[in-house]
Amino acid sequence: MIRILLKSSFDRIKNSYFKVFSGNNPFEDCFSDKIKKINLLYPVDGYKLTRDQYTALIFTINNIYIDEEVVVSEIEAESIGDIFNPNNDVSKYKLKHWTFDVSTTYDEYMEMDINVENAIYSSKGNWGIIISHEEHAVIGGSAIFFDIFKTKYNEFDNSIERFQVNWEYNKKNYNSDIKWYEKFIESLNR
Repeated sequence: MIRILLKSSFDRIKNSYFKVFSGNNPFEDCFSDKIKKINLLYPVDGYKLTRDQYTALIFTINNIYIDEEVVVSEIEAESIGDIFNPNNDVSKYKLKHWTFDVSTTYDEYMEMDINVENAIYSSKGNWGIIISHEEHAVIGGSAIFFDIFKTKYNEFDNSIERFQVNWEYNKKNYNSDIKWYEKFIESLNR
C-alpha cells in the first residue's frame, strides 16, 4: 500500500533520509558514512527503477529486514534543506513524499506521480537509492544487501560498463562535459 505523506511526517522521514544520505546529488558520493557499500544501477526507467531492479529490491528487503517501510522522496531541490520544507510558493514545484510496504507491486509503484530526481530509502536507515535525471541510480547498503540484490538483478555487474559507454557516446556525439565522471566512479568504491 502506498501512502502520500503530509508535513506532519517530514521530521520522521528526514531523520531516516540522513541516516542513509549525506546529500542529494546522484553525481557524487551522496551517502552517509553508515552506508558501507555503494554502486550504480544503469539504466533505470526515467525517474523510476526498472521492473527487474524493483523486484530485486523488494526481494532483498524481504530477506534481510523485518517490518521495513520504504520511503520515496522527491529530492531535486536547490538546497538539501528544501527537500523536507514544504513551500507555499505556487510558482515552485512542490516535492512529494510517500511510503509503501513490501507488498506494493511494481505496477502500483509505477503509478506514483514522481516527476524529478528522487530517493528510495529504508525507514530504518539501512539502504538507499537515488535516481537521477540522467537515467542512472546510485545504490547503497551493506555487503549482504548487495549479495542478495545481485541474485535477483542479473544486470547489476554490467551497469558501470553500460554507463561508461553511454557517457563516451554523449561526449563524442553531443560534446557533453564529463569532467565529473572519474570522481563519480571513484565515489562508488567503498
